[in-house]
Amino acid sequence: MKGTIFAVALNHRSQLDTWQEAFQQSPYKAPPKTAVWLLNRAIR
Repeated sequence: MKGTIFAVALNHRSQLDTWQEAFQQSPYKAPPKTAVWLLNRAIR
């Protein structure tokens, strides 16, 4: 994964609990069903 940015968010119960109120508001109106993944190639 050289030159790649990799992140996983909301994969732990404490993170979901912290953001629970925000998830109920627009535009989401529900918590995510799975972890949120980010893969991005580093641009030089």
